[in-house]
Amino acid sequence: PAPRPVRTARAAEAATGKNAPAAEDRRLEALMRSAEEAMTRGDNERAIRLYLKVLKTKKKSKYRQAAQELLGLARERAGQLRRARAEYKAYLLLYPEGPGADRVRQRLAALETARKKPRRRLRRPKERKPTTEFYGSLSQFYNRDESFSDLGGKVVTRSLVATDVDVTVRKRTQRYELSTVFIGGYDLDLLDTGESVARLSRFYVDALARQMRLSTRVGRQTRSSGGVLGRFDGALLSYQLLPQVTANLVAGYPTDSSVLSRFDTEKHFYGLSLDLGTFADSWDFNAFIVSQRAAGILDRRAVGGEVRYFHPSRSFFSLVDYDIDYRELNILLLVGSWIRPDKTVINFSIDYRNSPSLSTSNALQGQGVNTLTELLQIFTEDEVRVLARDRTARSKSFTVGVTHPLNEKLQVGGDFTVSELSSTTGSGGVAATPGTGFELFYSAQLIGSSLLKQGDIAILGLSYADTSTADTVTLNLNTRYPYSRKLRLNPRLRLDFSAKKASADDKFKVRPSVKTDYFWTRRIRFEFEGGMEWAYEWFANGTTDSTVDYFIVLGYRFDF
Repeated sequence: PAPRPVRTARAAEAATGKNAPAAEDRRLEALMRSAEEAMTRGDNERAIRLYLKVLKTKKKSKYRQAAQELLGLARERAGQLRRARAEYKAYLLLYPEGPGADRVRQRLAALETARKKPRRRLRRPKERKPTTEFYGSLSQFYNRDESFSDLGGKVVTRSLVATDVDVTVRKRTQRYELSTVFIGGYDLDLLDTGESVARLSRFYVDALARQMRLSTRVGRQTRSSGGVLGRFDGALLSYQLLPQVTANLVAGYPTDSSVLSRFDTEKHFYGLSLDLGTFADSWDFNAFIVSQRAAGILDRRAVGGEVRYFHPSRSFFSLVDYDIDYRELNILLLVGSWIRPDKTVINFSIDYRNSPSLSTSNALQGQGVNTLTELLQIFTEDEVRVLARDRTARSKSFTVGVTHPLNEKLQVGGDFTVSELSSTTGSGGVAATPGTGFELFYSAQLIGSSLLKQGDIAILGLSYADTSTADTVTLNLNTRYPYSRKLRLNPRLRLDFSAKKASADDKFKVRPSVKTDYFWTRRIRFEFEGGMEWAYEWFANGTTDSTVDYFIVLGYRFDF
């Protein structure tokens, strides 16, 4: 069969009809991240402004609950005790159950108790006693996939138990704050040919000295700003030079996977960045320089910056990453959204980037060795740098989307994406890869809420993908029905028809599934998801093949 087309993550989102809210979600995520950084630095006034922006947005999002709780905490730290009590009470009205509600009740009770002290003592408060918080979650899920084919028979493709742990311990005093975060897990593979692996996504210690305006984070962490491209093992040091200027120094060893293996020190990087803002209550800026070395030679050296603009009805984000060693633009990203008075949301994104991100390590692709040290025994440094350029493609995509509410229960949306992945040059014994040419993705959605019962959701989507390998039409129905306070059902149905361009092969797929959530207690939830996929394929030589795949996911989640 022809290979599947390589697409950017944004193009993949477009194919599934998720682009319309994507820009707004990224804006809210950036707001929450900026607010967290402000609270870490002790800049509670800025954090309050950012959390208010999250809550003022007209779109219901997954960040509203956390923003409501943290707004109360920021006001409490800023000394706005009356407003903090009001925010905590509003949280409990909106979210009366769950671990967050327990935390808010404790904080509210502490404020109410403090309120009863004599006025003379309130004027001369003593230093707040240290407080310690411990919370997180534990989950275990069994995953099984089976495939039945006319030509291949029965095959069990997956059978594993995934265990995940998320733990945070935080201690606060009047002057300092210390947190430890662990997120990891273990996949127990039950297949004879499988391999069990341990995973470590994050494990770091975060310390804040408020009066010194100094914070640091040490350990395995992720960072998506300041020129850092994801997960690394290292340290981040931040110092607030001025109320609107923060300097950040970062260094460490990049790691591409959360799977635990030996500690790889061949690559290491360091970088310096400045966070500037907020200006005019809307603008934030970041400028950075970062350098990375591998096997004793330069792997990457880049400069760039970010611009963020936030307003209740419009937002804009841009990122530029330029490699000054290779003299090539690595990333150019522009994302914007506009909420009109009639609640119509218009969003767009322009994404130009190297794929993968340009670095000397790209030369390893297809060479049969695992490190640059080994590759430098075969090629010279100049030859390796040429190989790195030859293995790096350019990805371009443009997306525009619109959502519009028809009434209180219905809204309609649609988006369009055009993307292209360039070809690569053959060299060093590695064959060239062809480009995709322009690939087009169209999608439309009709979204209904509270149609049969308060809290239900139904999404009907239709999409068409015109890629370099096939034309694909997809019809998708995704529903969520709250059967009771404890039981929630999520039936789904997906239909696909694809026609390959290189041959006369056609394929039709039907994928029904259902997901259930049972909330046994406020802290314990059981989840089940099961379904099947029936596929029928017609080949150019006149033969056919029918395949049935089954999958189940069964487990529990415990919040503490």
